[in-house]
Amino acid sequence: MKQISNGYRDCYFLTEEGKVFNSKSNQYLKPSKDYIYSLITKEGKRKKIAIKTLYRLVYDKEWCIDTIQDLKGEEWREIADSQGRYYISNLGRVKSYQDNNARILQYFYNMFPSDYIFIFNFDEPA
Repeated sequence: MKQISNGYRDCYFLTEEGKVFNSKSNQYLKPSKDYIYSLITKEGKRKKIAIKTLYRLVYDKEWCIDTIQDLKGEEWREIADSQGRYYISNLGRVKSYQDNNARILQYFYNMFPSDYIFIFNFDEPA
């Protein structure tokens, strides 16, 4: 668990699982259905922030709910320069952490039968 500084009150902490803990009330905060938290800034103003943005600020990596079942013997590695948003397995599957829930990307065939193509978005997240 790491303290959320970045302009917010010192009572907020973020777990690696993506939960926000308020040490002042000694409770975990409940996010909206879109995983948005309402936190109070050091100036006393309430500010809404998405868990993905908050997680990047605190842990400098991507947050995502990953319920994808690994296939037998499957191992995942981050794809270079994807900033933690895309992973490839030793079995050829590619998963995306672009949204709040991980998903397996679909591929399509190239002109050559042995080639598969994936399209990635390496732009900064919104």
